[in-house]
Amino acid sequence: MPTGLSPNPVRGPNPNGEFFAFSFAPNAGSNPLSASNIGAGFSVTWVSAGKWLVTVNAVFGKTPVIAAFLQTNALATGAADLQIVGAITMASGTTTFNLVYRDAAVATNLAANANTRIHVMLFGAT
Repeated sequence: MPTGLSPNPVRGPNPNGEFFAFSFAPNAGSNPLSASNIGAGFSVTWVSAGKWLVTVNAVFGKTPVIAAFLQTNALATGAADLQIVGAITMASGTTTFNLVYRDAAVATNLAANANTRIHVMLFGAT
């Protein structure tokens, strides 16, 4: 009978490593609504078309691994991508980085929609 526990738990390459996972809903050309956030210890600010500044309330020993995934209700008109761009900074108890969504090579806002979210995971030694 299944126990609900994985016999092979996820393990990182560093015993002092930590995973941070969270999700936010883009809000077209405005700041995402914090009430729609999933997870804690982070904030997101809309910067410009398709660009957000993400702040995580943690500092890592070295630059963390960051993975971002897009879940969207709408099809892109061209080749779409979501990237971490610019410097990843760690200071004053926070880690910050920028995310950019591009559709057909143009930074594009994502409309507010219940099925559109950006999921983010960070892993690093604290």
